[in-house]
Amino acid sequence: MAIVLPLLLLVVGGLVDFGRAYYINVVITNAAREGARMVAMGYTPAAATNRANQAAVGLGSLGPVAPTYTTCPSATGNATATIAIPTGPANNQFHWLVLNVVPSFFGGTVPAPNLSATGSMRCNG
Repeated sequence: MAIVLPLLLLVVGGLVDFGRAYYINVVITNAAREGARMVAMGYTPAAATNRANQAAVGLGSLGPVAPTYTTCPSATGNATATIAIPTGPANNQFHWLVLNVVPSFFGGTVPAPNLSATGSMRCNG
């Protein structure tokens, strides 16, 4: 039990951390799609950012999001919105909760993933 329990806790903690990263990726993907949809429909980037933040309500302390937009070049082009979540140990940045515990005993860290998403919608679609 003394050998297996720490490994089991590390695996369960890793699943929790990877689940958090996947959930945040899904939320920012949805927010990027919403922002791109608003820009493609002709709304201003400010209105699109407002809608993207409404869609990203699940981010909690990692929000609000600040998308960068490519507006419609023509009636047949695509509008895009890109969102990136910063990584690091600060409160408003993504970092591992469990996966950095074990390497910290040895002076190391596990780098946080780069969480970003891009949404694209056909203009006037």
